[in-house]
Amino acid sequence: MQAILRVAPPYDQAEIDLIRQGFEAQLGKTIEFYVMEDPSLIGGFFAQIDGTVYDFSYSTQLGNMYRQILEQWGGEDDAAI
Repeated sequence: MQAILRVAPPYDQAEIDLIRQGFEAQLGKTIEFYVMEDPSLIGGFFAQIDGTVYDFSYSTQLGNMYRQILEQWGGEDDAAI
């Protein structure tokens, strides 16, 4: 199965292989990535496989943590943190 992988630079083939192996184990399919280096990513990656986008970018993970902190503090006011 052909898929697109957008990764933060720099990256190496071993990293790509680990990502591919993880998706193959989860999806039960052989995956061949077209790799695109994306300098807008501060870290992590996006994978588009069979019409589904998997977002493992650092910016999304940090945003999720920020929302969880806001929920824990019981408000949406930035000044509360």
